[in-house]
Amino acid sequence: MGMQVVPLNQLTPHENKKFTLDLLKSSDVNDSPDMKPRGQLVVELTFDPFKLGRQGSDSIDRSLSDASTSSE
Repeated sequence: MGMQVVPLNQLTPHENKKFTLDLLKSSDVNDSPDMKPRGQLVVELTFDPFKLGRQGSDSIDRSLSDASTSSE
């Protein structure tokens, strides 16, 4: 159908924000615009920033570490 990207800097932590997003052919800004209607998404998002010290953060840190070493 299509896709869309929501930059986190448009969200205030712990506050709901409603977006109406036009679906795009791709997220590549160099891609030529496609005038074909792809629909819209209406979403309500809440950004809950990651905080160190939360339960499970050690496993997340290990996963991120493993991912960075495996891609080198």
